[in-house]
Amino acid sequence: RCLDLYLCPRTRKKRINVDPESLLPKLPKPKDLQPFPTWQSVAFEGHTDKVCSVAVDPSGQWIASGSADGTVRLWEIWSGRCSRTWDLQGA
Repeated sequence: RCLDLYLCPRTRKKRINVDPESLLPKLPKPKDLQPFPTWQSVAFEGHTDKVCSVAVDPSGQWIASGSADGTVRLWEIWSGRCSRTWDLQGA
């Protein structure tokens, strides 16, 4: 054991001076934490009751929505226009 200490004496380790403030992450301002998006580009309006289901066409051109008012509507995504309505109230 003494021989080990003679051949490999303990050396003093260098300490790194770190500013504790630099370890804290930079937080965004509360103004920047607004929900995304902050504006509405297209509105799909036409159902008179709650919408219960939505299905998107694989091509991304159409949306079908079913509502509690008993109607199914076919919407064009880009314009928000209702192109067809089926009334299933009696079915």
